Amino acid sequence: MQKLLRKHTSLLHVENLEAMFPGRRYKTILAKFGYERRHNSNLCLQSKRRFSPEEDKLLIEAKSAGERWPSILKKFPDRNPDTVMVRWYDYLSPSAKALRAANRAAKPTRWSSEEQAEMRRLRDAGLGWSEIAVKLGRVADIVRCHYADTVPPERRSGNFYRVRPWTQEERKTVEVMRDSGKSFQDIGKVLGRQPEACSAQYYLSKDMPPLEKPHWTEEETALLKAALKDGIPNKRIKVPGKSTRAIQARIDRLGLNRRRRWTSAEDAVIEAAIQEGLTTSQIASRLPGRTRIAITGRRSLIATGKVTLK
Repeated sequence: MQKLLRKHTSLLHVENLEAMFPGRRYKTILAKFGYERRHNSNLCLQSKRRFSPEEDKLLIEAKSAGERWPSILKKFPDRNPDTVMVRWYDYLSPSAKALRAANRAAKPTRWSSEEQAEMRRLRDAGLGWSEIAVKLGRVADIVRCHYADTVPPERRSGNFYRVRPWTQEERKTVEVMRDSGKSFQDIGKVLGRQPEACSAQYYLSKDMPPLEKPHWTEEETALLKAALKDGIPNKRIKVPGKSTRAIQARIDRLGLNRRRRWTSAEDAVIEAAIQEGLTTSQIASRLPGRTRIAITGRRSLIATGKVTLK
């Protein structure tokens, strides 16, 4: 077995493998060497063996040359594609090597009480994990995990930091900067706050909802009702300054989004059109205010006899 492994990079290309091991099945031999089936394929097998230095060199050269993953994976026929990609991203890529070097150069895993207090203070101040890691001399991932393990959930939000109470000076700064034309992103950078939090504080200081939408005037509502009365489909109604979504929301709010019942006259028109062999578009021209989708459904019901004509 050891001679075969040293001689062949992949046992899938070895001929008469069963003859070398009398009494052993082909699948049993491959399983002994660390091979298994890949998904539901009977031909492609993946290896559980460790990556050799030659394979690592081949993978590094391919990625350095800018090759894409489909062409790279063809060079590893006996490897699972996920295994090859994990090998690169977790072990061979420059970022993975830099992370391992930082972990080796980091402080011991034991944390002092002063470091924990400083970590909490910096996080409560709104600093990111990378900034805290630089100040503590540790790795950002280690700091984040230690914070999650030591800080109680009631002291932190979903973003792993406790919300700082707003001071009067901060509220005044938000109001002044926003009135002068500054964006909430710029205000957040100055105060060390999230832009969404600055937006909420500004509109609270103005005593108005932050997401207030323009109201519908009586003229706009009358125009909408007139369009609905004329039988215009909701998606084709045009109101100046209003989007299709706003129009649909207004229709739902007013309770006007009701389907018109089919009249006996409309059913008679559809039945006559079926006998004449007309298309849906031709029927729609005879029934203003009805969409082709609605006519198609009604036509199917009439044709199958599920609707009784009066």
